[in-house]
Amino acid sequence: YRIVVDSENNILLNGDPISDYVFTSPTEMALASLFINLGQGEWTIYGVVSDASDVDTDNDDATDDVDATPNEKNTMISYMLYSDSEIFFEYEAFSRVAQRDKSKHQLVPMLVDDSSSNDFAKKWNSMGKNQSGKYIYQIDEVILVFHGSINSVGPITRDDIQRKQKKLSTDILLERKSIKTLNVASCFSGDLNLEDNNQDNIARSFMNWGTIDEVYAWNGTSSFLAAGNVYLLGLDFCYTFETTWDDDWQTLKATVSFLSDWIACTVLGYRDGIKKSFFEYIGKLEDISRLGRVRYYRDGKEIKYEKVSGISFDISLGLYSC
Repeated sequence: YRIVVDSENNILLNGDPISDYVFTSPTEMALASLFINLGQGEWTIYGVVSDASDVDTDNDDATDDVDATPNEKNTMISYMLYSDSEIFFEYEAFSRVAQRDKSKHQLVPMLVDDSSSNDFAKKWNSMGKNQSGKYIYQIDEVILVFHGSINSVGPITRDDIQRKQKKLSTDILLERKSIKTLNVASCFSGDLNLEDNNQDNIARSFMNWGTIDEVYAWNGTSSFLAAGNVYLLGLDFCYTFETTWDDDWQTLKATVSFLSDWIACTVLGYRDGIKKSFFEYIGKLEDISRLGRVRYYRDGKEIKYEKVSGISFDISLGLYSC
């Protein structure tokens, strides 16, 4: 703003008498007083914010204090954190990398010790940063490939996601990252029974941070099999899917059967003529209509969700089932 003190000591701020000017803060009033007390003259004062944590000059979701290039927008990158608990998770992780559209930005896989919430937190907190801890990337998508339950994704719990203070001095808190899309490829990560009871499931717990644009999660179990996508949307048929496998697993078969008001869903693998069940679901049809993939998003200040697919077998090169 502009301060003028004329020869008769009249004081104008932005062309108006000082008595008509409304100061926005005591700091602004004190700053103006410094110049007014100098006597006759004219000054232009430019607003400057001194706290870099309040400023994102290049508008890339990293404030200037943690941005390696605060005047140059960071490029996009995506990450996938996956479990070390079973070889199937590695199959799934690297099949996602192999099948990714090459025109998209890089997808970086990160193996996580499934017995350590701190290892998860270390890998999570490192996303987008260089070795000095400054951001050099914007985070587009993060994919989590772990076993899941209504209370956990791999080694982290709903409490870990929601926690703002350490329970133990050795705990590593999850940083509240700015992420365009979080894809939680884990069973029960979007459990709607918790929603019915006004509790935050895994997906909503992440959305509550206010830094993630959308979260995809599963109400019910999720499985990943072999090449292509098969979505089972109807409720009045039996479906069987069969495919050749690799040297170890010769055949996989997925079957959904509907008997009266109950549903039975099974994925079977055959090796050396021996059958093994990887995935089973038995429940009432009135519940099955809500099973599937859900998307959480923000509508103004309100967090909402929508169902985006029904019972689904997401087929890839490996197998993941919780």
